[in-house]
Amino acid sequence: MRFATGSLIFLLLAVFQSTLVSFGEFRGAKPDLLFIFLVYFALFFGRREGMIIGFFAGLFLDLYEPRYLGLHAFIYTLIGFFIGSLAERLYRERILSQFLTLFFASLVGNILLFLILARPALIVQMGILQSLYTSVVGIALFFLFTRIFERWIKIS
Repeated sequence: MRFATGSLIFLLLAVFQSTLVSFGEFRGAKPDLLFIFLVYFALFFGRREGMIIGFFAGLFLDLYEPRYLGLHAFIYTLIGFFIGSLAERLYRERILSQFLTLFFASLVGNILLFLILARPALIVQMGILQSLYTSVVGIALFFLFTRIFERWIKIS
């Protein structure tokens, strides 16, 4: 049941990401809904689930830019692995911890992406703003995801 629910939410977020998110663009930055879902899953369900969601979320983004096929999948899988590995050490129930985890994970993902693409100037220009925007939107989505998945979350 968790798999079916997660898959449905993933598909809905993918549709929103590819259609409606561009309406909320701010100075070229827009929230990455699939990244938020990835961080949530890695935090609350662990490394394995984080890597799986990360791979498919990244692959979905790579389909929009086939020239760099696999780049987002690789970066998002790494993020899922590291967040899932650190999940037990973080105060994941706290909003500030969730915000900071989202912000720094997004910032690391953006830094990796822009360095690999040889566009380091975009780190300051876009990376920080997009990470901040993703984190702010992410807090609201974390609340919603927790309501949906609360019966499966095991907070220690």
